[in-house]
Amino acid sequence: MNRFRRARNDDRGMTLVELLVTMVLLGVIGTLVTSAMVNAARTVVHVDDENKGLQDAKVILGRELRHTIEKVSPEAAKPAPAPAA
Repeated sequence: MNRFRRARNDDRGMTLVELLVTMVLLGVIGTLVTSAMVNAARTVVHVDDENKGLQDAKVILGRELRHTIEKVSPEAAKPAPAPAA
């Protein structure tokens, strides 16, 4: 307990080396966090672009399928008539 009182009353503070080490560690941690954020943003953009491409491909394949059905059998492409009530 006496040691804590002595440390609290000590006016020496922190040394320059301790401050420099703290600043370097904060710089390294900041760089790692920034790098992780940039990589996450790039991944989000990549996944979004990939999903848009897949949606475009699905639309194109649907149109091509309908076009092929119309060429092979024009009657199959027409909707069935509604039953008379």
